Amino acid sequence: MTQQDSGVEIPVGDVCQIQLYDEKMFSTFRGSKKPDYALIDVPTAGGKPAYISPNAVFLIRFLEKGSVYGFKTSVIKTYSKPSSVCVIEYPASIKTVNLRKSRRITTLLPATIETENGSFAGAFIDLSEGGGLFSTLAMEHEAIKTGAECFVSVTLPSGEKVEKLRSHLCSVKKREGKTLVGLCFDHNGESPSLTLQSYYDTCSTSLF
Repeated sequence: MTQQDSGVEIPVGDVCQIQLYDEKMFSTFRGSKKPDYALIDVPTAGGKPAYISPNAVFLIRFLEKGSVYGFKTSVIKTYSKPSSVCVIEYPASIKTVNLRKSRRITTLLPATIETENGSFAGAFIDLSEGGGLFSTLAMEHEAIKTGAECFVSVTLPSGEKVEKLRSHLCSVKKREGKTLVGLCFDHNGESPSLTLQSYYDTCSTSLF
């Protein structure tokens, strides 16, 4: 369900979620020329670029300043060189999406994230329904890029382990000698996703 037009514009450089039929994938906004078109990376599925049929219709959602926005658009054209991008129609309106409010909970959960550049140990210092903030001393800012796929493993207070939850890197920043990585979880209904979702729901019920 959506509300009225938000007045928000496409945030170039930010990660977005793409829904094509029943499949949800991630991409990054790469440019825009309002009101004509916008550019996004070709969405990835299972670590590989997805096949995008001509005139495919995307439902796109993104997070901006704590709120979720969405729009529907059609693919104009897909290019593979010099980089793999989709040209999409610039939406006539971008709407605020009514989703169940996701509170952030403060945590200290030992975790590792595996990227194409290696595995990094650290801890989640907060969690929300769809992602979390990972803190590490082991990672150089330049070692990862936003939009990249990674796998998250977390040890819960009970000792139960969440292994290799597929995720995407949404933001990277330095603070007081640490690297803080914002992650979006791919809640796909598989065991790692369900375990972490159950932990979050339990904490939310207890705290709020």
